[in-house]
Amino acid sequence: MEIASGCLSAMGDVPNTNWPSTSGLLVNGRLEVDTRGRVRPDIVAAGDVAAFPTARGIGRIPLRTSAIEQSKVAALAP
Repeated sequence: MEIASGCLSAMGDVPNTNWPSTSGLLVNGRLEVDTRGRVRPDIVAAGDVAAFPTARGIGRIPLRTSAIEQSKVAALAP
């Protein structure tokens, strides 16, 4: 029995921000959220399109696990 080894790499991603482009919600072309996922008090966002505060500034983490954690935080936002 052979066990194959390998590497899977993805380079780059482009969030689809076309849908909110005319909504006035984008800041510098990004959908920026606060630490609780709020774009504004009545709107939350999570996933690849959400840019949130990190130790390195406002940014996105385009990973499935990050999207899951962001949605949990956004769901609990007051």
